This record gives sequence, C-alpha cells and structure tokens, in this order.
Amino acid sequence: MQVLSDGGFHVLSVDYRGFGDSTGTPTEEGLTTDAICVYEWAKARSGRTPVCLWGHSLGTGVATNAARALEAKGCPVDAIVLEAPFTNMWVASINYPLLKICQKLPRCLSTLMDAFKEDKIVFPNDENVKFLSSPLLILHGEDDRTVPLEYGKQVTREFRQFSIWLAFDQRFKVSDIIGDALHSQSPAPRSIQCQCPWLAA
Repeated sequence: MQVLSDGGFHVLSVDYRGFGDSTGTPTEEGLTTDAICVYEWAKARSGRTPVCLWGHSLGTGVATNAARALEAKGCPVDAIVLEAPFTNMWVASINYPLLKICQKLPRCLSTLMDAFKEDKIVFPNDENVKFLSSPLLILHGEDDRTVPLEYGKQVTREFRQFSIWLAFDQRFKVSDIIGDALHSQSPAPRSIQCQCPWLAA
C-alpha cells in the first residue's frame, strides 16, 4: 500500500464483515454488497479520478461479483486488478492443498459441495469476467501452490475484452517484475511500481 501511496494513489482497504473490526456475518452476497457500497462511496468522492477495484485471492471473487453487479446497473468500474484469481470457489476448494483428501473420499466431497450450495458460496470469477467491459489486469505467481497458475490463465481466457496477464517466477523471469511470488506474499514493491503506469492510464 505504501508504494501505491507513494505513487500518488489513494488506497481504501476495508475489512470484510465479520473480520477485523467489522461486525456482521460474512456471506457471498454480503461481501459483494459491501464492495459495491465502498466502490460507489469512493466513486462519488473521486471526481474525475478513476477508481480501481483490486482483489487478492478470495477478494478476486468479491471484486468480480461487485464489478458484474455494477456493470448490470450500467456503471462499469474504471479498472480491475485480480491478484491470484481462482475460477470459482467450488473448483478452488476441491484443489485446495488441505482439502485434496476430499477428492479421494466421495462422501466428504459431497458434504463440502452441499455446504457451499446451502450457503450460496460460488464466487464465479470465470463466469463474472464474461460480462465485464472494464480494463483488467491479472497478476499470478507461477509458484503459487494455493491458487494454481492455471486458474488465473483460465480466468484470462474467459475475459472477452482486452486484458493484461502477468505471471511471475522466483527468478524475475517472464515479466521481470516480481520474485518469490507465493500466494500469501504481498507483491514486491518493484512489481507494484511497474503496475502504477497501468493504473494511471
């Protein structure tokens, strides 16, 4: 955040409902509603300055849900950054390292899917991006073992407009932007500095 701030960008970071200092219970619908409210609040106060939705991991699902809802209202967001996006929560959960055992136990897998259906948890990035017209930047670490690189590639393929895809390895190869790009690590300041021109465009 400091690098973005130093680059002249204002950063508004919000705790999910039920997390941090926020009250309430987290649901997909609730998180999406919150993201829309925050975006509209920022947009109403930004004048002609563009407002970008930036989501990381689970936040990519929140960001694309919000962007799709705003698109449906005729108010496409100014720009979107998806950092380590998954295709949808069902696929991501089945392949999550700690839950891979469910693939071997059909009853466990069925129970997990039933819980997602009951709680209406989908976060369908792969479907949402098909409806978006906003500029899209997708960032993904090649050595991400939590959300595999292939998920980010699939989301990119589903997006029908122009997008930018950046994948990083540990040795600054591919884009020469980020090193040691594991899932839970914050992007290196150097990578964010390289993204600043895109955000400012």
